[in-house]
Amino acid sequence: MNFQNILKVFFLKKRLLRSLRYVFLAFFTIPDKFIPKTCQLIQKMKNHLLFLLIFITITFSGCEKIENTKTLGDLAAGEYKGKAIVLGGTEIPLPLESGDNSLNINFIVQKTSDITVDFQIVFEEKTNGTMKTEYEDYMGLILNRKRDGSI
Repeated sequence: MNFQNILKVFFLKKRLLRSLRYVFLAFFTIPDKFIPKTCQLIQKMKNHLLFLLIFITITFSGCEKIENTKTLGDLAAGEYKGKAIVLGGTEIPLPLESGDNSLNINFIVQKTSDITVDFQIVFEEKTNGTMKTEYEDYMGLILNRKRDGSI
């Protein structure tokens, strides 16, 4: 909930409480003998209005915004670019480039259900100006959330 929404809720509650106070003062503080006959119907409805005011107050004070949490599949889904590979304990940044040759690795994760994804590794290799793309697919990987919150 951002600051603007908090201010809106605060001012709505403030405005509601102010109007409830005026209604309460108008209907519940005037003695019966001073109310003209045309307002006797309103006077008879005191109890109903009181219950209505209590209901409205409880309803507005009990409202809160519920944030939808994304499923593990939604969180993991997307396209990722490889930043580096580790060979023999040495980290080598990607893409690897040497003259007209290059190698790059990308990953595509597609959600299949709330806890499963299809994982695809995309190898892009450029040799002597010719681009070659190979794919490795891993279907139906089950996702688990670790204790530290990571997937």
